[in-house]
Amino acid sequence: MNVCAVKVSADTITAKSGENIIIPVEIYGNSGIMGFKINVKYDASVLSSPLVHRGKITNQGLLNDSIGVSDEGSFDVLWSNTENVLVDGTLFLLSFKINETKAAKTVIKLSCSQPDTFNEAWEDVTLDLKEIEVNIVSEPLSEKSSEGYKEDAGVDTEDIKSAVEIALGELEKNNTNGMNDSEKTQLVDRTNEIIFQLSGSKNAFSDFESLNSAYRDSVKQEYVNEILSAVDSDKIDSAINSALDRFGKETIEELEPDEKGEFAKLVGNELKLIAGDVDAVYDKLSDYEAAEAIKQLQEENSEAATQGIKLPEAKQNVNTVKMIIFASTTAVVIIIVATVLYKRKKYGGKTNENNI
Repeated sequence: MNVCAVKVSADTITAKSGENIIIPVEIYGNSGIMGFKINVKYDASVLSSPLVHRGKITNQGLLNDSIGVSDEGSFDVLWSNTENVLVDGTLFLLSFKINETKAAKTVIKLSCSQPDTFNEAWEDVTLDLKEIEVNIVSEPLSEKSSEGYKEDAGVDTEDIKSAVEIALGELEKNNTNGMNDSEKTQLVDRTNEIIFQLSGSKNAFSDFESLNSAYRDSVKQEYVNEILSAVDSDKIDSAINSALDRFGKETIEELEPDEKGEFAKLVGNELKLIAGDVDAVYDKLSDYEAAEAIKQLQEENSEAATQGIKLPEAKQNVNTVKMIIFASTTAVVIIIVATVLYKRKKYGGKTNENNI
């Protein structure tokens, strides 16, 4: 059974050669989606350095892409969750650098793999995908207008994390550790620009310290949310307790400062084996902060268990049957949740695609 078409599109982008652009890909009329596979095609002579970032819809579940594995000019964006997401909003963010070019315009084309695009009732969700236009100007753009500026707008946690990580990528940094004063200033300025584009909030951060604190809090919270949605409660407890036993401790508070980094790695690696494509929290945070993230996970997991909150049956099943498909001889792997494999089997492996 096909669910009526859901619109997926993005606003036209106007920028100058050499600039980095961010494209929020939005979904409208969403009656429920649990997984998708969307192919992105672009002119590699005009656009380069593609990246994919989470949006409101994909802030939970597993998000992956084939950048670095696929041929230049095309890549897939894959997402799967364990239950429907029912709201409209940003499906994901695309970022590119515009090459030095004489082109006045380029188009990014989207298409979806229908067997991999579905809701929690295993029904096809048909996506009405629109091409994205990018207009390229030769002269610097005039100073950005304040139209759309939200005086008292709050900034969503996912917008903070996405904006900072896009800005870090442009600065060729993996995290905010060890940045010099010039890099910190650049990060604040660029993050504020990106947040304004995403949410209309202007000058969200006045200094690096406030930005860094908010970013690290968002990293911790997203990590906790991902693990709680992908790993059974008893397995979370087991991973934490097993790591504590290695250090002869009963609680996280008892760990010595020089033990916290290794502790966070032990827990993180164990949970990653279960959850699949979950970012390693210890790569982005200090040893102390990574251990605090594990402590927060332990507390929220315990609270959920105390309140009798249990994963739906479909969630429990999907955690036991994740499979890893090796995507290249360089050992790059793409995690595909078993729901996708089940969907392929159910529909006899059909391969038709919905194109623009």
